Amino acid sequence: MDLAEFVESLVARGRYHFTPKDVEKALGSSPVAVRFAIRRLRKKGGLAMPRRGFLVGVPPEYRKLGCLPP
Repeated sequence: MDLAEFVESLVARGRYHFTPKDVEKALGSSPVAVRFAIRRLRKKGGLAMPRRGFLVGVPPEYRKLGCLPP
């Protein structure tokens, strides 16, 4: 499982927010690998980071906005 699949599984269950530590535990990856994966997925629009260390999975219908509506 990669980060995109992890985010998609969370969003499918109705959970949109998580931390990098959650990703590290779920995927068993190093902090550096998680940081680069987060950066790649943010560039694609699949993640938003409204605050440092707080990530929000963005479903496809809201990717043009860049984040979930308030």
